[in-house]
This record gives sequence, C-alpha cells and structure tokens, in this order.
Amino acid sequence: MITNLYLIISKTGRTRIVKTRQNDLRIDEVCLKLNLNIPNIMFEKPQLQANITVDEKSCQPTNITPEIIIKTQELIEQTMGMKIDLKVVPFKEDK
Repeated sequence: MITNLYLIISKTGRTRIVKTRQNDLRIDEVCLKLNLNIPNIMFEKPQLQANITVDEKSCQPTNITPEIIIKTQELIEQTMGMKIDLKVVPFKEDK
C-alpha cells in the first residue's frame, strides 16, 4: 500500500495527521509530508511501532529578509487597500 499523509506538529508536542495539506497552520505548527509505502504483510502483525527523531542540526531557522517584509507589506496593502506597518517580532508562546 502506498499513501501520502501530513503530520502536523505544534511546538508544545500536539500532533495530528491529515490526508490533505493544511494551509491554515498556527504560528507554532509545522507540517511534515509523510510518504508511506507499506507492504501488505504488515497488516497481519499484531502491533506496529515507529520512532522518529529529527536532529536539530538539520533544521533551518526561519530567515525573514527585509525584501520579504517589503513584498509582504506591499501585497497586503494592494489587496486590502490600506496602509500598514509590518514588523517582525520574536515569537512568545502563551502559557
């Protein structure tokens, strides 16, 4: 069996799996596409287990350049018909 799924993970460890890509993710969520190729014999086993580890060194920090800020601001202003002041601020998680 071959199937594709999307694993959505929040910064707090909350997870969900969906069949189609989600475009409305929260700011503290990431979406990982999972391509599963599972042989039929696996469905005859009583229990399956998987351990997934993502090494922090393989993650790239989000880099928002001044050009991205300007283009985003221009797009919002053109779409909404209003002037805005777009700033990038550090993310603070609500507790």
